Amino acid sequence: ERTVRRLGLLLNANYAYDNRYLADISVRRDGSSQFGANRRYGTFWSAGLGWNVHNEAFFKENPNVNRLKLRASYGSSGSLNIPAYRAQTRYTFGVDNVYDGDLGAVIMGLGNTELGWQDVRTLNLGIDVTLFNERLDMRFDHYKSITHNTITSVSLAPSNGFSSYSENLGKIQNTGYELYARYKIIDNKSKGIIWSVNAAAVTNKNILKELSNKLKASNTRANASSNQKVPNIMLEEGQAINTLFVVRSLGVDPVTGAEVLLKKDGTTTFSWAAADKVAAGITDPKWNGTFGSNLTYKGLELNVIFSYRFGGQIYNQTLVDKVQGADTKYNVDRRAYDLGWTKPGDESMFTRMGTSPVTTRLSSRFVQDENTLSLNSAS
Repeated sequence: ERTVRRLGLLLNANYAYDNRYLADISVRRDGSSQFGANRRYGTFWSAGLGWNVHNEAFFKENPNVNRLKLRASYGSSGSLNIPAYRAQTRYTFGVDNVYDGDLGAVIMGLGNTELGWQDVRTLNLGIDVTLFNERLDMRFDHYKSITHNTITSVSLAPSNGFSSYSENLGKIQNTGYELYARYKIIDNKSKGIIWSVNAAAVTNKNILKELSNKLKASNTRANASSNQKVPNIMLEEGQAINTLFVVRSLGVDPVTGAEVLLKKDGTTTFSWAAADKVAAGITDPKWNGTFGSNLTYKGLELNVIFSYRFGGQIYNQTLVDKVQGADTKYNVDRRAYDLGWTKPGDESMFTRMGTSPVTTRLSSRFVQDENTLSLNSAS
């Protein structure tokens, strides 16, 4: 069960002069029960300008340009992507225990009356172009946004009775580009033949600009364990949110078969320590998007769509669990035997295999590039 109540006031205004010069503005005041009792309302606004260059007198004589529009906008927006009762302290009745005919209540969620709206402020610059009798369509966007008062789940000490609660912490900056193009190779409507190809590309870079002391303390607690096998979320100012933090590895020592690690001060060691973790990659791709083709012939349509991503990294947990950390009492990946270190002088990516699983802590040895091409659909 979840109930959300919202109340809003909205003002929109737009103006166009001779279908050449365009202007828009909007202002809204929103309130939502999803936020704390003291900060339920937020005010957001945006403004935009557009210029239809193709409608100017000096462009109308150009037969190759069907549309050329320049646009720019700046504004703020809120976010409602939080659970219905995240800001409320809630109770549940303990129906299993009755004392003197009465039921007791237990806190089931720790609220925050000061939890407020995220405020995302975005600058967008774009161009829309249609050329060659509408054979070629292109769109280009560049944006830069800063999210203020980011809603974050903050870890708590067990003595509080709850593992986490929500707070407005930090500032995140996103900068990116979006490109789209479609070209009609054949456009013969009289014979019912249309063949087009299309491609889209997106790149985004996010940086954590500010981090509160509460969240820094949460990082410290999260890194207190000396037995980290899976990358945990670790936020640092100046780094991307989805950064992989691991201890740098120099590989497997040919003499001993043990992993050689690099400490933060540049010295080598065989002992793993969480304090030596550094940024070793980002799971977000540098570029991702789609491309495909569409052919229509008298009601018969053929369509194919591919997607791609490249430039990001991934922590190969499968290689850790199924090869390096394999339990050799059972069936294992052949690489665990053929490629693992066995005797002095061997050069291998994997350390010595034993009769029991190897405890493999986070290291750059298993940070790998993730470049993917997928066939999404063919119909």
